[in-house]
Amino acid sequence: KDLLLSLLSGLFLCLHFVFWFASLPKTTVSSATLLVNIHPLVVVTAGWFGKEKMRPGALPWAGAALAGIALLGWGGLQVTGAFAGNLLAAAGGLMLAGYYLVGRQVRARVAISVYSLLVYGASALLLLAGNLAAANPLFSYSSADWLIFAALAAVPTICGHTLLNWSLKYLPAGAVSVGALGEPVIATILAVPLLHEIPGLVQLAGGILVIGGIGMFLKAGRK
Repeated sequence: KDLLLSLLSGLFLCLHFVFWFASLPKTTVSSATLLVNIHPLVVVTAGWFGKEKMRPGALPWAGAALAGIALLGWGGLQVTGAFAGNLLAAAGGLMLAGYYLVGRQVRARVAISVYSLLVYGASALLLLAGNLAAANPLFSYSSADWLIFAALAAVPTICGHTLLNWSLKYLPAGAVSVGALGEPVIATILAVPLLHEIPGLVQLAGGILVIGGIGMFLKAGRK
C-alpha cells in the first residue's frame, strides 16, 4: 500500500511540473505563481473534512498569506487572454495538493530517505518517458544549461521538497502546504543578487504579509 501511494505521490509531482511549466508560455509568471499556489485551499479543505481540522482562528492567516502571494505578483497578473495558461497553472496547484495529502499519509510510516527515493524516482522516470514520447531533445544543451538543471535539482527538489516531505511526518498537511507559500518570497529575495530585480513597495508588503501570515497560521494552529 505504501509503495503504491508513494508512486502515486510521484505521479502528482510529475503532473505538477508538467502543468506548471506548460502554463508559463501561455500566461504571465505572476499569474502562474499565484494560481499554482492555490494548493493550501484544497489541502486545508480536505483536512477539514478528514482527521486534520485546522483551528478556525488559523484560517484567516492562511488567507492573509495567499493575499500576500497576490501582492508579490501585483502588476503582472493576467486574467483576460490567458485562460489556457491560467487553467494549467491551477491544475499544477491541484496536483501539488494531491502530493501533500498523499505524502502526509505515507510519511507517517515510511522513512524520508525511502519515500524521497520512490517519489523522485517515479517522477523522474515519468517525466523522462513523457519527453521521449514527445521527441524532446534530452542532451543538446549548453554547459550553463546543465549547471542550471543541476542547481534546480539540488536546491528546490532535493533540499526544498525533501524538507517539506520530512515535515509531513510531524505537521498536518495543511500546515506544510501553507508553509510552502514562503517559496515565492525566497525566490523574490534571490532575484535581487542573481537577476538584479529589485522588488517594489507592493511586492515588499506582499512578502511581509506572506511571512507574517504563515507564522500566525502556524501559531494559531497550535493553540
